[in-house]
Amino acid sequence: MAIDIVVGSAVHLSGADRAAVEEQLERLLANRHFSHSKRFPAFLRFVVEKTLDGRVGELKERTLGVEIFGRDAEYDTSSDPIVRVTAAEIRKRIAQYYQEPDHEEEMRIALDAGSYVPQFYWPKDRTAVEKAIRDKSNGARSVMAAVPTTLPVMRTGRRWVWGVAGVAVVLLMLVGAGVEWRGGQRSPIDFFWGPVLESGDPALLCIVSQN
Repeated sequence: MAIDIVVGSAVHLSGADRAAVEEQLERLLANRHFSHSKRFPAFLRFVVEKTLDGRVGELKERTLGVEIFGRDAEYDTSSDPIVRVTAAEIRKRIAQYYQEPDHEEEMRIALDAGSYVPQFYWPKDRTAVEKAIRDKSNGARSVMAAVPTTLPVMRTGRRWVWGVAGVAVVLLMLVGAGVEWRGGQRSPIDFFWGPVLESGDPALLCIVSQN
């Protein structure tokens, strides 16, 4: 399928795209990083479903505190940071989930810092999502990405290791070439005494005395 990035106040997904997001959500919540908690799955499910329904305007800290945690509508968010703390813990658990090898090629459900609006994308399409986020800062009210694709996923971690190794090899070659070049250079003393020291013939020294 082609990349589908929607910028605006509402999110419009095809039935197949929405089904893919919902399937990934269930897969994520069934994992050990979420399955032993009630608060974290409830939070993530709430924000994902609101986003899929095009109701991202409701994903504000106070609204989440009221709807998910039963706080009073006038509660003090500065003294009761339960929404921010929960979101931070969810971001950590999502990162732990996708760091596991079995999940490298799965659709990403991301909850970026400073936002309660999740994003959905495949690993190789992170660049497109970041561009959409930059567009958001220039005037769009919300961003959501759904990018199912069959293209191969780049394993950036391994490419980074090989890149560092390649740079190290090049540096070693340059250092070796420099040492060899310096070893091949002859000093002025070598130029003067070299013919004398390297020749097998007797050397005649003339000393001039000025009276």
